[in-house]
Amino acid sequence: KPKNVEIGKYYGYPPMNLIECKASERSGKFFLTLFEKIDLDLTHMRELFPEEESYIAGLRPDDLLLGGEGNNGMVSFFGTVMLSEVIGSETIMFLRHNNSEFRMLVPKIVGHEGVQVQVFFDPDNLYIYGGKSQELITKCVKNRENNG
Repeated sequence: KPKNVEIGKYYGYPPMNLIECKASERSGKFFLTLFEKIDLDLTHMRELFPEEESYIAGLRPDDLLLGGEGNNGMVSFFGTVMLSEVIGSETIMFLRHNNSEFRMLVPKIVGHEGVQVQVFFDPDNLYIYGGKSQELITKCVKNRENNG
């Protein structure tokens, strides 16, 4: 559990992906929005979040999955594969989504340069950091009462 953004960014290979996200309150609910389109309802843990407009979500490269790998209850986005780097029996895929770059660790040898792929992740694997403090707020984001 990296306690801040710097530790998540520099310790571990490949390093943690960092995603800027915006906070908003609508209809009495608290949301974090990733990629300007993925809304995570975090009303159940609103009290953990300091009053800020933006936060940083951290996601480990091995917590990203290619489409079709058992993705029930997961969130997805599309990314363009910029480069695939084979390391032993695994591949680090360098992806671009809008203006963001990501690394995904795939447990097999693949190569999809220039191809757009659907990438899935479990929101429970997100680390949420303060936008200003860059300190860890929480790792678990699922509402256990509503999401099992």
